[in-house]
Amino acid sequence: MWSKSSGRNGRKENLKPLTNYDLEELVKLLKIRNFRGIFMRDTLPNEGIKETEVGIVNLDSSSGKGTHWVCYSKNKGKIYYFDSFGLDPPLQLQEYLKSRNKKDKVELSTFKVQDFGTQ
Repeated sequence: MWSKSSGRNGRKENLKPLTNYDLEELVKLLKIRNFRGIFMRDTLPNEGIKETEVGIVNLDSSSGKGTHWVCYSKNKGKIYYFDSFGLDPPLQLQEYLKSRNKKDKVELSTFKVQDFGTQ
């Protein structure tokens, strides 16, 4: 995803990559409850897994610069996952989402809202 930066006159200029800082500001602005945090795929928390939480994950590893943002919501056994490409979560994220109860089903958004190769 990309965000628009404004110039001195408030004009929209070049698009820039959407950062974790941009996302944190949006979370605050939208007052998202039970927000767990923003993570890279390989830095998801190992402890204190909660029954109710919302998170944002970059599918790149922590050694990378970031590739693609996805999000999830866990609410008392119901798990929702959104990827703008309409893809399934990678195994690492699936394991995290089901870590409290392996029987929990992850509901996926298969609606594609972004094409590959787009920002």
